[in-house]
Amino acid sequence: MYKSAGLNQSCLLFVADVHLFLLVAQIAVFLFLTFTKSEDIETALELVCTPTYWRISMILMLIVSFIAAYTVETYIVDNRWFWITMRTLFKCKTRTKYRILQRSLEKDPNWPPLNVTQFAEPISAELESKVGLLDTTV
Repeated sequence: MYKSAGLNQSCLLFVADVHLFLLVAQIAVFLFLTFTKSEDIETALELVCTPTYWRISMILMLIVSFIAAYTVETYIVDNRWFWITMRTLFKCKTRTKYRILQRSLEKDPNWPPLNVTQFAEPISAELESKVGLLDTTV
């Protein structure tokens, strides 16, 4: 579902009451101004009188562009399976620091160190007792 970007981003678009009300009001005003034949409104807003077929074709273009944008966002942009498939198909690797570190550790044959006792280097004589040692024996 399409989510609204605002204060509560986890809330769906049609659940946010104020947002839904404003969206419906905007569409209603747009349709009223598009299909009204009032001379007073046209002169007050300095609108140019356009033929009805042009108005209908404009509405159809808006509907088609909305459907195309919604389809692309739903099935391509927000589709996790699609992006994972594209990454594996084109062998793209993510560039986040976490993934870079993870790949470097996977290539390191000495990681994790097993059956080895490593002593920490003391910073100073008074901290030497607090440092202790790291035991990784399994």
